[in-house]
This record gives sequence, structure tokens and C-alpha cells, in this order.
Amino acid sequence: MAQRISCADASDTEWEKVVRQAEILAPLAQRDRKKRADVDRAAQLLGISTSNAYRLIRLLEGDPRPTALLPHTPGPDAGQALLDPRIETVISEVLERSYCSPQKPKESAVVTEIRGKCRAQGLAQPSRKAVHTRIQAIDLFARLRSREGENAAERAAPRPGGIEATAPNQIWLIDHTLADLILVDRRYRLPIGRPTITLIIDAYTRMCVGSYVSLGAPSIIQTAMALLRAFMPKDALLESIGHDWPWPCHGFPEVLHSDNGIDFKSLAIRRGLDTYDVAQYFRPVRQPRYGALIERFIGTLMGELHLVPGTTFSNVDRRGDYDSDRRAVMTLDAFEIWVLLQISRYHRSPHRGIDGFTPQSRWDEAVENGFQPRAVPPSYAEDVLLAFLPSAKRQVSRTGIHFKWAALLGTLVRTANSQRGGIGRTSFRPT
Repeated sequence: MAQRISCADASDTEWEKVVRQAEILAPLAQRDRKKRADVDRAAQLLGISTSNAYRLIRLLEGDPRPTALLPHTPGPDAGQALLDPRIETVISEVLERSYCSPQKPKESAVVTEIRGKCRAQGLAQPSRKAVHTRIQAIDLFARLRSREGENAAERAAPRPGGIEATAPNQIWLIDHTLADLILVDRRYRLPIGRPTITLIIDAYTRMCVGSYVSLGAPSIIQTAMALLRAFMPKDALLESIGHDWPWPCHGFPEVLHSDNGIDFKSLAIRRGLDTYDVAQYFRPVRQPRYGALIERFIGTLMGELHLVPGTTFSNVDRRGDYDSDRRAVMTLDAFEIWVLLQISRYHRSPHRGIDGFTPQSRWDEAVENGFQPRAVPPSYAEDVLLAFLPSAKRQVSRTGIHFKWAALLGTLVRTANSQRGGIGRTSFRPT
């Protein structure tokens, strides 16, 4: 048994030799019928015998790459089992029953169990390295799913079926996250809670096309505001905070991808997207790989946030004795500026998911190659926002228009009238 050496281990002479052989013989390997004269001519060019040329051609028929012609080194093939088949059976049974289980036993405990069973059957005891090799040979996704659960397996070993885009503004991903930070009010500098960030990224360029920061739980309003910012040019937004870095992405996407949140499924959002010919796609339940792009971006942002005074960190253990409320210093306005600055830095940072390019350069490259976004005229900003805001139908009657909070308004009216000394509804004037 022998193992083929890798291209990294081959010497320069060996590599140049096989590249030359593949260059001449690969065209012959692709033919169904090979003429002897052509093989003789190729062998003469390479300075080898005709029989050797036929042997190399057979190798290239199975694999046209030059690496198929690299010589073999003595020794067993990679992954070849050298243990007694009975020992292999014991190892397989223990790994399947014990190691790949929710109890998640340590590798050392599994080795001890395997050795004990082998000893009881009068078999040689395998080394820890042999057991470790067979553990690593188990499919990573299957191994993690059995030990850690479906979500952990998806995050560490994602399967095919994620988000793939071939152009900017083809697929946008949107999500909300509760920031790991305590904010303070502007006047008294007292803690007021954690903000919610709504982020939208472009799947092809990884550019953050829109964001919105607010207090309170995710809502239709937050989603609508984030979408409006994503659709529109960013010049006015950057000018309002005193900055002017490049943020060119804008326009309408082909598809908006989200989880199954109530706000994303609301009538207002669905009809707003229909108005501007944007398709909506909901992430399959319990399939986190479909939201991996936006989740990684959120994770990057939260990692930077843990350096800001007032952070709550990602969990209680990491926070320790850190008093987030007492150390909080950032207001809502300041936090939004911080988020925008982080987005700017992210746009200029190399991204592994796009072959080391920066999101900014990826967008610029697409524009240079003729991409043009389906832009929104600035005068349409109000119409776009209204298209995504919630609305309700009410019938006008002799007693007026009734809403579900009418009882509360009635109490406010009576209280205001009593304070003003007025009588009835006519003396109430809103302030």
C-alpha cells in the first residue's frame, strides 16, 4: 500500500514534470478513442516509453489534474484501517452508542470504555490516537448534532442551502437584536434600558444597507424605518451626524429575507414590499444556516460593543461583578452614531466570506461592471415610509371615531377638563 504525495510536498522538479505531462497527455485522456500514433508522439515529447504514456493517460482519465501524476510514497493509504476487525467493531459500537450521545462524554472516558471492552474479549487495547482518529472520521455535522443539538451543528458545520447571491441588491437580510448595552437619558444621565438595533445587509457585497436604533421591543415602526434608510441614499443621514464617508448602497432589493417575526409578517410590511415589487422570503424554522450572514454581522457588532462602558456582555458569567447600570454613559443618539461608525469600519475591513475583499470594494466593483440599483427618487421618501407603516380602518359614527384605546383617551379628557374647570368634551384642548 502506498499514499500519493501532495502538491505541497512535491519538489519543484517533480511538480514541473507532472505539470508538463498533464499538459500533453490530458487532451488524449479526454478522447474516447486514442490513436497509437498520437500516444507515440506524446511519449516522444516527454521522453518516456509508450507504455508509460498509456499508464499516465489512464490516471488522467480518472483525475485530469497534475496531482494525479505525482508519485506514491510507501506506507498505508490515508484512513486505512490497520486494527483487528474485531477491535474496529468495538470502537464503532462504543462511538455510536456512547460518544455520539447527548451526555457528551469526554474522549478519555470513551477510550477507557473501549479498552475495557477489548480487554474483556481478549483483544489488544487500541491507542488513544487510534480512537481519536476514528472520532475525527465521523461526519462533523452528524457528530455535533448528536452531542450538541441541531443548532450547534448548523453553526459549526453548515450544510448546503444557505443564502447565495450573484449581484448587489439581489438578496437583503434583515434582523433585530437587543444590544448588550445600558443607555442613559440625556438630562439626568440615569439608566433607561437596552436599545434594539435593526440591521439590513446585502448578501452579495456584505454591505450594511440600512440600520435603525430605538428603545423597546422590535416593532413594525422599527422595521419600516430601517427599510426606509436602506432604500434611500445615505447622504442626508451622514450629514445629520457630521460625517461624509462613502456609503453608496441604496435602492430596492429583489428579495427581503427575514425570520418569522410578527413584525416581518405584518400586513403593513407585506403590502409595502408588494407596492415596490420586493419579494419576501421567510427563513425556514430551525434552519439557522439561512440566517448565518446577518447573524455573523450582528455577532461582529456585539463583539465591539463589549468594549463600551455600560456593556452587559453576552452573558452573566462574562459580566461577573461589572455594574453595567453604574458605568453606563452613552445616550441613544450617541449609540446610534457609534453604530454608524462601526458600520463604516466594517465596510472597509476584509471579509473572508467574499474572498478577502472589503464590502465596499465588492460594491464598487459591481458598479464598475455595470450594476445600477433600482433607485428611489428623494421626493418619494414620505410615500415609501407611509407604505410600510401600519394602518387601521374605522367607521365614522354619530359619536365619532372609536379606537381600542378610546377608554384611555376618555379618562385623559375628563382629567384635563376637571383641571381646567371645563364641562364636557368641548372644553378639552390637546396640549
